[in-house]
Amino acid sequence: MSEPVTFALIGAGGIAQSYAQAFENHPDAKLVAVADVRLDAARAMAERFGCPAFASHTELLAATSPEAVVICTPPNTHEDVTGAFVRRGVNVLCEKPFTLTPASARRMADEARKAGVTLTMASKFRYVEDVIKAKSIVASGLLGDVILFENAFTARVEMGQRWNANPAVSGGGFFSWLACHQLD
Repeated sequence: MSEPVTFALIGAGGIAQSYAQAFENHPDAKLVAVADVRLDAARAMAERFGCPAFASHTELLAATSPEAVVICTPPNTHEDVTGAFVRRGVNVLCEKPFTLTPASARRMADEARKAGVTLTMASKFRYVEDVIKAKSIVASGLLGDVILFENAFTARVEMGQRWNANPAVSGGGFFSWLACHQLD
């Protein structure tokens, strides 16, 4: 039996809670460090796993050597945080939106390629059963040439004051935060 892959988690906010839950129940992954600019949030999550907490990704990198990292911070931080881990040879799973601009995404991908590490964006709907089935039907040619499709995510959520409604933080604002799923 092989040892679990060691992970660090950068960001301890809302989406990070889902990753924490996954780490609790996965025998092949072990959370070994948590960082968040809100040290109390990092400590609360790290306590669940008996691992250290840090106030920044740079502090975490100075003290630990994870094999992989999950980045759950706002997109305007992704290029810098990803680069720090990639340069250390750490594989990266980055939450979406991936980054603010195509040029930034290209730099991130190029840096990962040069370092020989995996860099990927979280795309959870890609692994949902009905999405997999729909993709299979389209790929089979059964429907002919698809020239139009509709996809709707519907929920009443007040987005005006959230970080992902701010283009300076999230890139394209709410549209890019959710549209990446439809495009994927």
